[in-house]
Amino acid sequence: MSQIVIGNALGKYSLRSLKTGIKLGKALNLKVHVIHTDKLADFETLDTIFAHLNLDIQQNYVQSISAANQDSLEKQIRELDLETDHVTCSSLAGSADDIIVQESENSETDLIIVGHDKNKSLAERFLGGVTEGIIHKSSKSVLIAKSEAVAAPKKILLAYDFSYHCDEALVWCRKLTDVFNCSLDIINVVPCYYEGYHVAHTIHDGINVAFEEMMDESIDKIKERLNETCRNFTNGSVQTHVLVDKEGSISDKINQYATDNDYDLIVLGSHKRGKISELILGSICSKVLKNSSTSVLIAKG
Repeated sequence: MSQIVIGNALGKYSLRSLKTGIKLGKALNLKVHVIHTDKLADFETLDTIFAHLNLDIQQNYVQSISAANQDSLEKQIRELDLETDHVTCSSLAGSADDIIVQESENSETDLIIVGHDKNKSLAERFLGGVTEGIIHKSSKSVLIAKSEAVAAPKKILLAYDFSYHCDEALVWCRKLTDVFNCSLDIINVVPCYYEGYHVAHTIHDGINVAFEEMMDESIDKIKERLNETCRNFTNGSVQTHVLVDKEGSISDKINQYATDNDYDLIVLGSHKRGKISELILGSICSKVLKNSSTSVLIAKG
């Protein structure tokens, strides 16, 4: 059976991702493995600090940290009072993003789930840059859980640009709509940055009329392609929308649309690996992650 890996920092923001992951695992019939990491339990980290101490003292110190973390992890899982027959956990030594990515690559992992601290920037969230490191390094899909609603989503938003990077995003959307019978809206954002568009002194010029007609024609064609994309969905309500961005920020358009329509999850497609700037629509994915109040699933295929 495939599994979900949850990165857990043992803090209050980890409780949301922990609860979300356990519930999702149960609903999707996936095993759940919770991982906590601690650099202070890593011999290499301690080498210069405890170089003057003998090996037995170092080993006892590391073992005591790992044991205490394991106990805290198990206690946190128990206190959630959820069905956890499908849940295992481990406290490991090392850098959080490296360990979580390594453990995920070496197993049949379908999804990595990490928490979110809304009071910090993306680079500081989840033990200081761990979230960004996981997204950057892992070939697995990553869910940034920003609310518990994503554990049983009712409304999902898929930002779709017709590239092959969106294939895995479609797979995840089909899986989630099948399990939760939830609604899915597939959107494509069309940038429109023509400076003279609707400016007062050009408003009556024929160029604006021609531009409007050209945009309408493009939108109709995109809508047809979106409708073709969603023909294979059998469960849930699926609708398509074409949004026009006249402000110069596609990410803001996605986030505002998600907020205005109360979505539980935004789904974006991406490369398997690569810099944040190489994700769907350039840096858009990065900006959606940083600014959205909605949970975000970065789907990788």
